[in-house]
Amino acid sequence: IPTPLMNVFNGGAHADTNLDMQEFIIIPEGFTTYSKKLQAGSEIFHKLGKILKKDGLDTDVGNEGGYAPDVGKTEQALEYLVKAIKSAKYKPGKQVGLGIDIAASEFYDIQKNRYILKTDRKRLTAEKMVDLLEEWGKKYPLVSIEDPLDQDAWEDWVMCMNRLGKKMMVIG
Repeated sequence: IPTPLMNVFNGGAHADTNLDMQEFIIIPEGFTTYSKKLQAGSEIFHKLGKILKKDGLDTDVGNEGGYAPDVGKTEQALEYLVKAIKSAKYKPGKQVGLGIDIAASEFYDIQKNRYILKTDRKRLTAEKMVDLLEEWGKKYPLVSIEDPLDQDAWEDWVMCMNRLGKKMMVIG
């Protein structure tokens, strides 16, 4: 049965927000029917809106249809998604996983050979970027990442796949 990947939190070039990363995604994978997957995704999306509004954050949507508030740090987006999953009475990591379309090429500085995360005030090497994703994968039910490194960083992609390829789906 196909599983929808639902973009519910926008950043990067797809929204007027402070997030550097492009899309934060919920993946309702722990259900046997597509209709239940779709229902869970819809319920989580609406719970997320209520939680953001309660916290005084903007609930306008970005270009891709996800909420696009300014947050204090990137990891807060993941925290909000887990909170929304639980609020909708689903189990993070059992019924619903998370994904991120990082779109790292958008914030990679080729001259400095660093990934510049303005939201987090960090300048990361490729290895440190993968460290961060690995850390998030241990802390959150992260099952999919897209474009975690610059599109032309071939050697870095080998390192990334060796470290993350068996732990989560890596899309490039």
